[in-house]
Amino acid sequence: MKKMADLLSNMQRPGMKEKSPAQAQKEEAVKHPLFQNAIYYEDPRKDLEEDSNLWCQMLAEADKVSDQLRKNLWDMRTWGTRIVRGKTQFVLRPDIDPTGAKAWPDREMYEEWRDKLLKPYAKQIGEILKNLFVWGESER
Repeated sequence: MKKMADLLSNMQRPGMKEKSPAQAQKEEAVKHPLFQNAIYYEDPRKDLEEDSNLWCQMLAEADKVSDQLRKNLWDMRTWGTRIVRGKTQFVLRPDIDPTGAKAWPDREMYEEWRDKLLKPYAKQIGEILKNLFVWGESER
């Protein structure tokens, strides 16, 4: 748990250091399809490459709903939440690391924070997940 806390203390949550649109346009080239309104959406867990593009989409779409939803999803991703294919659409699932160093220490902790941070936005998250896509794939 201490290792994860150290990792999180060095990360910056979205919204804490935002650039003005003019600054962002000058400093950032359009590097990614998810560069919108002078905000460059990045995955806070670049080490979890398999679903990184999905998380960029997720954060960009969540920002259209509310700043708080984007921050809550960012927090969940930071702890190691994944986007995986379900039976009919993408779903959120925890990575589990019993040491708590790289991911959720157990499913119970994930579920506690999922309920606290995401449950109020369940309908919106469901819609976002339904509309995610993998670049280069014609169908899900």
